[in-house]
Amino acid sequence: MIHIQYEFAVFRECKNKKTEITVVPVIHLIRQEYHFAGKTSQLRFFSINLRIPKIRLRYFTTLAIIDQVRQTSVYFCITVNPICFAMIVGQYLCYRVLRVTWDIIQNIFWSYTGTIRHIRQCHKPGCSYASCAQILDGKLRYAVDKLTLTNRQEEFFGCHQEFVHPKYVLKNEVSFYCADNKYATFVEAPAGIQVWQSLHGSFHKPAQFHYAIRYIRMPTWAFNKLADDIGEHPAKVIIIEFLPRSGSTLLCQMFESTGKCVVFSEPSCLSGVEQKGQDLVRYYRSCLRLMCKAVDDMNVHAYVFKMAPWKAEYRIDIVEAMPNIKFLFLYRDILKCSASLASISNAVTSFKMIFLLESIFGKPFRRMLFKWFQKNATVDVSDAVMQIYLMTSNIRLFQAFLLESVVLKVCYGICEKDNNTPSVKYEHILANPSSCLSTIFAFCGLSQDFVEPALRALKKDSQANSLIGKDQINKNKPFLQVDAQLEDEMARTAKAMDIPLLTNGKVMFNTITR
Repeated sequence: MIHIQYEFAVFRECKNKKTEITVVPVIHLIRQEYHFAGKTSQLRFFSINLRIPKIRLRYFTTLAIIDQVRQTSVYFCITVNPICFAMIVGQYLCYRVLRVTWDIIQNIFWSYTGTIRHIRQCHKPGCSYASCAQILDGKLRYAVDKLTLTNRQEEFFGCHQEFVHPKYVLKNEVSFYCADNKYATFVEAPAGIQVWQSLHGSFHKPAQFHYAIRYIRMPTWAFNKLADDIGEHPAKVIIIEFLPRSGSTLLCQMFESTGKCVVFSEPSCLSGVEQKGQDLVRYYRSCLRLMCKAVDDMNVHAYVFKMAPWKAEYRIDIVEAMPNIKFLFLYRDILKCSASLASISNAVTSFKMIFLLESIFGKPFRRMLFKWFQKNATVDVSDAVMQIYLMTSNIRLFQAFLLESVVLKVCYGICEKDNNTPSVKYEHILANPSSCLSTIFAFCGLSQDFVEPALRALKKDSQANSLIGKDQINKNKPFLQVDAQLEDEMARTAKAMDIPLLTNGKVMFNTITR
């Protein structure tokens, strides 16, 4: 007999592309069968807390378990089907095999046609500049996680088309994708599509990946030379730093709605870069110049970048690369940010994989994950926080809160040292949008005439064209409640990390909105 400590279970059943949510009382478990209100159902789902030796997986995934003692509190939230996990792993293994095979065959063919010889010639600085950009037709593409992982040239499989002048990438449809120590890579969308526009996607990386029909690569030295040739655009450059799920996409679309601002929502090319030291400053200068290029038929007043500041050090290099850049920090009640982040985690591949591994290995995996997080976090996360993390009864929400806390600590430290980085509160924008936008635009040096057109962004779902729109949030919202115990755990974590909790109307000391 296996003891069950929960009174209610909530299941999502997917049949014939239709989803049904069912809430049923769990009576007992016998012979690997669940008995729900007198009706027996064969096990068709995988649960974090129920260890079943023989798992038959088909249509069911656990969505939530409500704690028996509290009865109204969510114990955890997960919609991971291990079959989907196996498919992700299988797809990745197939991709690796195809990647190696493709590269071998491609190099043999390019050696025969003389393409390799020209590529080697182009890597000599100053040689063949006028024809050092290689255009490849995109035949296949694959990314493990289109939303959170950094861009990589290896995501595309392409066939050589021609060599062109690097200025080819200044076309409206071409956008900078990534760079390493050898190549800078750009992607080209179909005619008329500019992937920075929110109508093509709420996030820059997924839009680039989805619309890419060709990709262009050039040697790093040519990338830097092109950036030097075009110089800095006279428009203002603004970086919006933010807590995840704090309304940053809405604020960005307010800038875009003015018709005078180009907005890049979390561009991958500004994070996770390989360069260091002066090479990093050189990279940021070239990257920003080529992203802030002129746009045909548009009088650009500002280029706006939305970035989650996982570490403070990147600022030093960006400011050295572009001294006139301006920063804003957007925040929101951190408990609401955490609940919103947890609500969309089921749509993110990286989170799904973590959930399943956690469900299989339990606390040992949780401890290992936290140790990795401690090592890689850019701020100090003490062992006291780990003890709270291991004992929490609401792992999904607490994990989201922990990620929010790291970003908040980074930004709080930045704001304490830099008097030129004001904070903006999301709740203030919703309550008094016109006044807040007037204040924000004044700080950014933009005309007050832009306030009225910017307000149009309030009338649409800011993330309608993404994996994490309102439909995904509303699906999980009933199961994401913060109770007294979780509030206490979050308060103790905030104290251990020495950050303000920013709940119940509290504001950052440098907030410019009201």
